[in-house]
Amino acid sequence: MFERTVDYPAYRHDERISPLDEASKKALAETIELIPVLREHAAQTEREGRLPQHIIERMGEIGIWFMGGPVETGGSQFDYPTQFRIIEELARGDGTAGWCVLTHLAGAALTMRLDLEAAQGIWKSPVTIVAGSPMPAGRAMRVDGGYRILEGKWMWATNARHATHYLGGFQIVQDENDPGMPFPPPEGAPLIPQGEPPMVAYFDRKDVQFVDGSWDVIGLRGTSSGSYEVKELFLPENRAFSMMSMMAEPPLHVRGPIGVGGHAAVHCGIARHMLEEFLKLAKAKRPTGFGVRDLLADMPAIQHELGLAEAKLRGARAHYYRVVDDCWARWKDGEEISTSDYLESEMANVNLARVAREVAETLNAWAGGSVLKTGDPMERGIRDMLTAGAHMAIQRTNWATFGKALFGRPVMMSNAFEAASISPRKKTEDELSVLGREGGTALANGSAVPTEADLAIATNFVQAMINKDIDAAQALMHDDIVMTSPMGTENGPQACGDMLRNMVSMGSTPMNLPELVGGEIVAINEAPIGNIAILFGVNDNKIASVGMRPAA
Repeated sequence: MFERTVDYPAYRHDERISPLDEASKKALAETIELIPVLREHAAQTEREGRLPQHIIERMGEIGIWFMGGPVETGGSQFDYPTQFRIIEELARGDGTAGWCVLTHLAGAALTMRLDLEAAQGIWKSPVTIVAGSPMPAGRAMRVDGGYRILEGKWMWATNARHATHYLGGFQIVQDENDPGMPFPPPEGAPLIPQGEPPMVAYFDRKDVQFVDGSWDVIGLRGTSSGSYEVKELFLPENRAFSMMSMMAEPPLHVRGPIGVGGHAAVHCGIARHMLEEFLKLAKAKRPTGFGVRDLLADMPAIQHELGLAEAKLRGARAHYYRVVDDCWARWKDGEEISTSDYLESEMANVNLARVAREVAETLNAWAGGSVLKTGDPMERGIRDMLTAGAHMAIQRTNWATFGKALFGRPVMMSNAFEAASISPRKKTEDELSVLGREGGTALANGSAVPTEADLAIATNFVQAMINKDIDAAQALMHDDIVMTSPMGTENGPQACGDMLRNMVSMGSTPMNLPELVGGEIVAINEAPIGNIAILFGVNDNKIASVGMRPAA
């Protein structure tokens, strides 16, 4: 997360939508057919703390677990907007199912960081399910052929009892007595430990131990979102990747502009189920006391509230899918998905989740004592909603981000399209050739080979950054400059200058002057989590591109 100024999303009149392809339509229809089965087994799911295996396998037959895998392994066969609609319909059947798929997709997307052989080894089954967290809560030593995992314990591992594979970040230590940095880190300590960059690993089910009692909560009980451990394990080298490689183009690909949050899709599905249940209840129940003998469905106050609730939910849902559909359509056309798009996706995600919760609370209030019994669909729905709403992506405090951005104030955010290492736009082969990407990692200049004159311009640019003279650096920028950093990608001198000012305020500048290395202009930034190669492209005597990758 970095503080940055983001252009507030404009009201647009050219929003687009791409018709769903036939595979997506089929999967969505089959998911809707699964809803009665999910509801029939919802009590069992909650009681046993996991989805029944036959439901998991049916979801695999539809292709639901596979829809987030790298395309080279057969994954991501559905249109990107379809994935959110599938999550919503699963949650309309049972909130647990929607949440399990939502969180699985995050771990599934990161498998694109592995080489093809390792990824194919994970995605060899249509019921491949990934659980875990990339946070560096484990310790390991480098050994021949891989890593000796000493120990690790990861929390909030949704699908822990369903998973076939587990995701976990770990620190590299020099010997088994080296405790590494405690995780979670103490107050004031960096989230990422200093020294050698942390790694992220994929473990097999047989190598992990679920921690009993680590998921004792009020809702989403069937998601098994508890803790798991590994101890004394050999991990092959190709089953892990460096956190620093998140800055480079991945060797594999995921279909779509990852970054639009799906948490609200779960909330929306739960709220729709609760609306269905309330409609059935209201047509049969007469409130007791105070001489009221009308059915709930015939009471004007309830008719008014229900109509308003339905309108609010549909309105928030329409905005949410407008963002998803528009980003997908533009991405397919090779257009940029910007940080402003991501800001609006955050807003739509938080808003739909908020409206869904308000609808659920209204329905529960009117239903009264009829839904107090544990296991009632509406009672379970409100508990699931409260539990899902604790996720940091959709908490009410996020509204301040949108207000600050509207005022033009810097906000704490990162571009999740890039954090997930997905290109903000689907670049054409011609564009890739012009950028001169080599192995998917390096941004090069506009000419075939950089010259000494180009190096001199890059040197002046870096020297201005070291001197914290961003105005001077900005004066050296090409009008079409593209700059990539951990804070995201920006275009144009003004946006790139603002990003540099934020980086300087955090003490982040390349400390070495650039050199010509292997046909590239490279400056090394000695960062706490490992050296970073900053690459410069020069065109028309101006800095045209700045990119980065882990230093060799």
